[in-house]
This record gives sequence, C-alpha cells and structure tokens, in this order.
Amino acid sequence: MPTSIKRKSRRSTSRSNGSVHFDYSRPVVNSQGLGTTVNTMHVRRLDPWRYQVRSQSRKGWYNVSWSKRIWVCDCPFSTRTHRRCKHISAMLSRITGPVEGRDDVCPRCETAEPAAGRGNYETRAGLVERYECRTCGHKFTSRTGFRGLQYRANIVTTAIDLHFRGVSLRGIADHLNQQYGFKITHVTVVRWIRKYVAIINRYVNAMKPRVSGTWHVDEMRIKSKGRTRNLWNLMDHRTRYLIAVQVTARKDTREAKRLLSKGMRSVAQSRLQLISDGLPSYSSAVGEINEQQRHVHVTHVADRGFLKRCSNNRLERYNGTVRTRLKTMAGFGSDRTSRAFTEGFKSYYNCVRRHTKLGVTPSEAARTWRSKEHNRWRSLIRDSESGTVSRPR
Repeated sequence: MPTSIKRKSRRSTSRSNGSVHFDYSRPVVNSQGLGTTVNTMHVRRLDPWRYQVRSQSRKGWYNVSWSKRIWVCDCPFSTRTHRRCKHISAMLSRITGPVEGRDDVCPRCETAEPAAGRGNYETRAGLVERYECRTCGHKFTSRTGFRGLQYRANIVTTAIDLHFRGVSLRGIADHLNQQYGFKITHVTVVRWIRKYVAIINRYVNAMKPRVSGTWHVDEMRIKSKGRTRNLWNLMDHRTRYLIAVQVTARKDTREAKRLLSKGMRSVAQSRLQLISDGLPSYSSAVGEINEQQRHVHVTHVADRGFLKRCSNNRLERYNGTVRTRLKTMAGFGSDRTSRAFTEGFKSYYNCVRRHTKLGVTPSEAARTWRSKEHNRWRSLIRDSESGTVSRPR
C-alpha cells in the first residue's frame, strides 16, 4: 500500500530573467500530513458512502468510507493514529462544495451579535459547523443557510440556478447525484424551485426601482398546454430592469393597458416615454391612460428600426434570452405554470444574472438590491426570508 510523503513544488530550470516559477499541478502537504491545498480532482466517487482518493505519490488509491458516524480511511496515517487524514479532508472538500459563509444567527434569541465558533463535525453530507450564542449560551449547528432544510444551501441554490439556465429537472437531479453524491429526485427539485421562487417573487415585487423615464414594451409567443400564449415584457431603458411581466391569451388593448398600469403602480412616473413595435394596442392603451390619469403623461413612440435612436432592440435582446431558455422545454403544462416561470425568470434576470453590458445586475443598476455574498441566490433567499433590504450605495 502506498505511503503518504511530503512533496515540494518543483522549480523550473529556466532562470534567464531571474524569476522563479513553481509547478502547482500537485497539492502541497504540511508536516502533519494534512493538505494545505486540496486538489479535488484526485477524488473519485464510487457511491454516496464510498470514495477513493489518489495517493500523493500517485502509486495507488486510498479508500474512504462512511462508518456509522465518521469517515474512515485505510491509509497508514489514519489507521495508526485514528485521526482525520488529508484524504478525508480532500473528500469532504469535494462533497461539501464551495464555502457558503457563516450562518451563525442564534435560532433561540436571534441576536445580531455573531455567535462563537465551536468547531465542526463530520456527516455523510459534509462538514457541519458548531456555534454557541454569546448572549443566551444556546448551542446550535448550521447545516444549511435555510431553516428547516436537510441539505446544504449550495445544493439548493445550485438546483435553482441550473433550472433557470436551461437544464432539465432530471438533468439537475443527475448532476447533484454525480457531483455531490445526493440521491435527489426531480420531484424534490421541483419542490425547491416552487418554494423558494415564490418567496423571492414576493420580496422582489415589493421593490421600488429607480428607473429612467424611457420604457420598452414588447410581446412574444410561448406555448402553454399546446396553445399559443403571449408573454408581455416591460423593461427600463437605462438599467435594463424588468418592471412588469404577464402571460395572456389575447393581444388587445385591455391586456396592454393592464401591463402598463401594473408597471406604473410599481414605479411612480409622471412623464413617461414608451417605445414599442407597431402593434395598435399600445397606442390605444396609452390614449386611455392619458385620459383617465391626468397627472400622468405617456408619450408613445413606435419602433423605427434597429439603427435608430428609438429602436426596441434592448427588449428584443431580452426576448432572445427567454427563447434560448425555452428551447430546452417542450412547453408549459398550464397557464399557471407559465406565469410562475415568467415571474421567477424575472427575479432571476433582475437580481441574479449579471448583465454583460452593464457589468452588474439590473437590480444593482436600479439601486434596489445587491448581494452580500458571492452566491447571489443564497443572499437573495436569506434576505427574502428575513425581509431585509440591501441597497447598493
């Protein structure tokens, strides 16, 4: 059986410019036998209870398995000392995933003071942190960033993010099984999406974005239970913030007026310029709004082409993004499902997806919400559950 040895980084022989180059292709190990940089590419999964980690000398593989309440390894260091070796650390880093940040809010007193860390313990799903509240002395663990959930937060946010990026439900379940070792069905993924997207939508719809006085409006066709439906989108010109969306069966003046009224209720605007295509319903809806609401003056401008200043190309580009996502779907099963998806995709586009042209998310450009963490899904869900607002400076 191979033994674990200490291996230093190799230096290159070329020193013509006086610089020293290192080869980081192999992990560096300290004197205690624990890897300071764990290379997860050396981990091979057999099943959720058994893994294999490649030897540092690259002469074989060590077996890491789950035994009752701990992970055990058959390497000489772990067999002799009964301590966690570098192979178990590499495997735990592999299945635990990226660092999610501390979740040290006491569930008893819910104090704002950070709790004291009390180490961690091993589970089949990865490492679990222990905390002790400095105010009431209550000891608790942080299995996840979401209350009452068995799995870690990065597992749930990964499933939601893959869903809106175009991966099928069964494909998401297979991805979580292969990469993290969790036997999750597509039904569980559906429940996660429905639960947390509904929480996010209530939070995002209550925001008051700071938008410009020029809006774009357009409609596109989608399939719902074999029938054609119209997806209406209302977007701000400067921030690319989606102000309102709706799914309807008809494409008349009543539906166009309902979309504009929904957007004007969420954003208070006295003077507004509306850019659309040549659909007559927009002109009729703008005329009725100007007659009924005296304090509001809306100017309607028809699309004059992509090379003109008042073109509708910004919203047409968003329609292309939606079509790319819907290509992997055979259509929606019902109108209720289509409305739920469009509202969830609106929250994803505004708060999670970074805009290529702006360099930030539309919510940051509209000064409504910004993420506190690198994982924007996790930060958005936590703020939605607590009701806190994180505005950009």
